[in-house]
Amino acid sequence: MQSNKQSGTVTLELLIAFAILILNLTAVILILNSSQFMFIDTTTNQEAIIKAESMLEQAYADSKHDFNLINTTSPTVEEIYQKRLIVETLDFFTKKVTSLITWQNEKRSQKVELVTLITNPAAVNGGDTCNSTPSGDWSNPQLLGSINMGQGTGATDVDVFAGRAYLTTDSGTMSDHDFYILDVSDPSLSPLPILSSINTGYGLHELHVTKDYAYVANDSINGQLQIIDIQDPHNPLLINTFKLPNVTGANSVGNSIFYFNKMIYLGLTSTTTGPEFNIINVSDSTNPALEGGYDIGHQVNSIFVKDGFAYIASPNNNELIILDISDPSTPTLIANINLSDNSANGKSIDVVGDTLFLGRTVGASPSTRELQLINILDKTNPIILNSMDINSTINALKIRGNLAFMTINKTASSTVGFQVWDLNTKTLYGSNPIEQTSPGGMDCEGNLLYVAQKHNKALQIIGPGP
Repeated sequence: MQSNKQSGTVTLELLIAFAILILNLTAVILILNSSQFMFIDTTTNQEAIIKAESMLEQAYADSKHDFNLINTTSPTVEEIYQKRLIVETLDFFTKKVTSLITWQNEKRSQKVELVTLITNPAAVNGGDTCNSTPSGDWSNPQLLGSINMGQGTGATDVDVFAGRAYLTTDSGTMSDHDFYILDVSDPSLSPLPILSSINTGYGLHELHVTKDYAYVANDSINGQLQIIDIQDPHNPLLINTFKLPNVTGANSVGNSIFYFNKMIYLGLTSTTTGPEFNIINVSDSTNPALEGGYDIGHQVNSIFVKDGFAYIASPNNNELIILDISDPSTPTLIANINLSDNSANGKSIDVVGDTLFLGRTVGASPSTRELQLINILDKTNPIILNSMDINSTINALKIRGNLAFMTINKTASSTVGFQVWDLNTKTLYGSNPIEQTSPGGMDCEGNLLYVAQKHNKALQIIGPGP
């Protein structure tokens, strides 16, 4: 009897021991599984951080090439990760960039989010202050504020910087004011408030404004460049009229202008002797100095400078001319493009990334293809990508996102002076019949376009539809 009791006790002890062993083994297995899961989770999280950092590094590198290239992207998938760059414009000079990596593990959704600010130092002193991508309904652009200066005082160009519009005119009368500063902080006002104006003499064509100075192409053979101190917007002062040495000719006047990094790139109408394209050092704006020049052989209609190269639109048979200006004392021709229909001239230029957008005058051919897209990754071998028939001269051109904003000549077949084209579909996207009987220039700041024209409404502001 006692033996049976002892046997039962042993059996019970064995059962308890087996139960404890099973519980311990289960705990060990759970710990091992948990450790393995944590290892995998840590590894994927580290990979996601590396991918997020890489996206920010690439965005920073792209911003150095062109600030306009930094924009929100659509999600892409790489292995188990979904990647996306989210860009928010904080002001004219700063973008908030977020790299977002998301993925799904066995238990939950995971994400890594890194944020940085990318600035555009070049814009602080007279660079582009236009939003990289347009917002709102640009299929229905609306006329906002404007100012009417009278038919004889129409504008030749406009440059907008930090809430002020700088306007040039050429009335043909020596006694008329030809440089104006307007307050455009409220773009809906009509008339827009004039802060100040001055008379520089012969009349002005194009201008480029920096933080402290306005550089203007002057309609005079006695001084093709004028420099205006605008530090006090209520009291601008003409501080220098610079005459190009060794340039002669009754029409050797300033026609087009571009500023970058304390250098002025000035294009003339035409010359008898001397170059039509000139590089002027304005490190000391009170004492500009000629660095070098290049003989185009024709009028210089538009100039765009980037990465040590100058892109020139001209009535020359080669409508686009590319110069290496890394040594400003000796600009060197490295490429040019002769497009079909030589009756159409190079008129306007914009550059985004490695794509140059060339606007042309309307030609004799039924299909001039006034808008040309050109790959300039290899500056010595520019490649025509595609083109579009606008059926009118493109006087001024701004590219933002997939949209091309342009001012064109009003013709019998086209009464709309402002047009928006979709670059993806190559179709007219939106338009506005602005008052534009004689075109001037165009600029962009933020999400708005500013159009200058040589008629009653010297400046018109255009925004997206409601």
